[in-house]
Amino acid sequence: MNAVFNAGCTIIAGMLLAGCATTREPSANAMSRAPASQASQEIDTAYVQRVEREARRDDVDVQWVHPPTKAASSSSDSD
Repeated sequence: MNAVFNAGCTIIAGMLLAGCATTREPSANAMSRAPASQASQEIDTAYVQRVEREARRDDVDVQWVHPPTKAASSSSDSD
């Protein structure tokens, strides 16, 4: 009886450990490996300033959860 119990506990422990090994990655690791298309984005500061200026005028507090983005300007454009 003890042999069956021990075998059952071993199988269950193995299944639990295998399940933990296949869980999703934490979001911090996923963010560090963002696709190149997302890496070339920057915050659209002109739009953010315009919205926040209008919000202040109407006495509204704006909290950006996902700030608007635009394609990043390449460094060769400033030459």
